[in-house]
Amino acid sequence: MKPYYEDDFVTLYHGDSLEVLPTLNIRANVLLTDPPYFKVKQDEWDNQWDKAHEFLSWMGRFLDAAKPLVAPNGSVWVFASPAMTSSVERLVGERFRVLNSVRWVKAA
Repeated sequence: MKPYYEDDFVTLYHGDSLEVLPTLNIRANVLLTDPPYFKVKQDEWDNQWDKAHEFLSWMGRFLDAAKPLVAPNGSVWVFASPAMTSSVERLVGERFRVLNSVRWVKAA
């Protein structure tokens, strides 16, 4: 797959993560991802699943695709909505060893 943007420090791909991840040959020190939140935003990308279990199934497939690309001592950061945080953290914990959980509180 051809990068969307590339320089000496970063390579960006534009596409479906489940299609892009298997094409990568890397061992990342950090997985930092801000996936859809599930029905928080009005945008189509955040409302593509009808039920929470469908979103969580997709999230599990994403994490499964990403896991082989993360170095054994790598860090995983996954953003989630407050309503989905515990469910998403459970999925992360099924695939990675969770040492800490960070909560980012933004002013309204």
